[in-house]
Amino acid sequence: MTKSFTGRCACGAIRYRVDAEPMAMVNCHCRACQQASGAAFASGVLVPAGAVIIDGEPRWYESKAESGNIARRGFCG
Repeated sequence: MTKSFTGRCACGAIRYRVDAEPMAMVNCHCRACQQASGAAFASGVLVPAGAVIIDGEPRWYESKAESGNIARRGFCG
C-alpha cells in the first residue's frame, strides 16, 4: 500500500497531496537554494510528478541554476 503525505504553505492558499513513497530526500547547498530558503541549504523530497496533486494556483519563479538548467519554484500569491 502506497502511503500519502500532505502539506500546505503558511497561509493555507496552496495545499498538496503526494500519493507515492519518496524516491529521495536531499539537501541542496547551491546559492539559489540558500537564497530561497534563507539558510545554508534547502531540503527537498523527490517524488514522481504524476503523484503530486496541488490545490490552489502557485505563482512560479524561474532562474538559471548553477548547472545551466532552469530552476523553478512555486509560491502562494
